[in-house]
Amino acid sequence: TSTNEAPNAPIIPKRLWAALVTHSSVSPDLLWGDASKAIIRSLANSLASFPLQTTGFSSFKEEFVTAGGVFLKEVQLTNME
Repeated sequence: TSTNEAPNAPIIPKRLWAALVTHSSVSPDLLWGDASKAIIRSLANSLASFPLQTTGFSSFKEEFVTAGGVFLKEVQLTNME
């Protein structure tokens, strides 16, 4: 949890948990804290293999944000050097 969250805040949002268990063999009544390592691994595999279709760009252009720490002024865009 982040410092802005309550100490007992869930590790993942309730709606995400509900979607994960809906698309897996996990009981929707299972609490995250009661999930075994095998169940968590199964959920991770289900999440990683879940097909998502890209339908377009967002209006905020988040998809163009990089996390590499390279200033664009240092890159020659014609040859990407």
